[in-house]
Amino acid sequence: MSEDYKEKVNAANTSVFRKAEKPVNEEIEKTLNTKIKRFRDAQQWKRPDQTPIMGHMITWQFTDAGYTLAEAGRDYEIKRECMIRAIKLYKFDHINCINSMWRNTFKVNDALQAAGGPGDVMFNAEGNNVNVSFERLIDIEDLPLMLTDYNRVMWEKALPRRYPAVKNYTPEQFAKAAEVMVELNEKRERYDKEIRYVYGEPLEMETLHFGTNLDDLFNTLIGIKTLGVEIRRHGDEIYDYCMKADDARWNGFKAAADSLEEVSECYDYTSGMLSSVILSRKQFERFHAPYLRKFLGYAQERGKQTYWWTEGSFDHIGDFYNDYKKGTVTLMIETDDPFEIRKKYPNICLQGGLNTYTLGMGTKEENIRDAQKAIDELGHDGGLVLAANKMLTYASDMKGENFQAVCEFVGQYKG
Repeated sequence: MSEDYKEKVNAANTSVFRKAEKPVNEEIEKTLNTKIKRFRDAQQWKRPDQTPIMGHMITWQFTDAGYTLAEAGRDYEIKRECMIRAIKLYKFDHINCINSMWRNTFKVNDALQAAGGPGDVMFNAEGNNVNVSFERLIDIEDLPLMLTDYNRVMWEKALPRRYPAVKNYTPEQFAKAAEVMVELNEKRERYDKEIRYVYGEPLEMETLHFGTNLDDLFNTLIGIKTLGVEIRRHGDEIYDYCMKADDARWNGFKAAADSLEEVSECYDYTSGMLSSVILSRKQFERFHAPYLRKFLGYAQERGKQTYWWTEGSFDHIGDFYNDYKKGTVTLMIETDDPFEIRKKYPNICLQGGLNTYTLGMGTKEENIRDAQKAIDELGHDGGLVLAANKMLTYASDMKGENFQAVCEFVGQYKG
């Protein structure tokens, strides 16, 4: 980092803008409210002033700004610079939460490794592909104890498996690692406020999340491959754990949701449906559906909007969402054809319509045609959030000029 850049960073750190608690002026307030309304109208199947665009840039924004993931992953100010650059350069309506500091942050990982190196985070020569290798963090035998003493399992089983060096840590080393986590949370809060109140960019600052515990086992604690085997070998034990853990999680979510009078965000609640890629329809009904029905029923009854992350195809479980009226569910579409999905599940607001292959390899004209087709056939009167069908991660996932062309087109297109 250059000395000139450091001076700019220090100046920004002391700026009144970094302490903003509300929009810094009327223009920013209008921009923020316009973008939020655009999202909410589309998801409520009202024709918005223009189709909303999700800025689905995860790590792509770093390479687009000339940095490597290795650099951005350990420098919060580079991350901030990249986010603000993307907001200014690409006229999307919403930068998703994964951008707001907590993903691909290697400083926390480094703090829990043995002193002297980044441990098991390994980059390629260009510093943009990362491999992290570790075994599953818990065993099926740990599930009953997790229901009564979750923290004990995390400290005694999961943490040493993920970071073997902590077995020999002193209290001072744990304190240092905790300081790094505190720093991350403080930075994230400050940057969220700046992005929202200085640049008028919506973030999920007040949005509640509900997801089932099977997704936790899938994403981190047991892992994709192992859970796919264990759910067949130990289905009853996993089911017993998930139902009891989901009940506690549901009660916590409902208590929090009941206490909120209003949410001024692009949507009210978020959820995720990632582990469905390894489940049959019957397994989905057994492990996910009981508490997802409570969640969606609660949202529908109160007129709330839910936004869902998905991976792979959800076509085999899509009819589950047909039970809920328009304005309740917005789903990110990844591998499924959005035009076929609209025919089968007409009440779902779709997030998608742009293809990463065309964004990365196609021309401006091809991408504009994709955007126009999606708006005309999927979102003319609401029901569409225009976005790439993948999390934009690698440099080849998208050409900046293609996304600029799409954003400019959508801003002018009236249908």
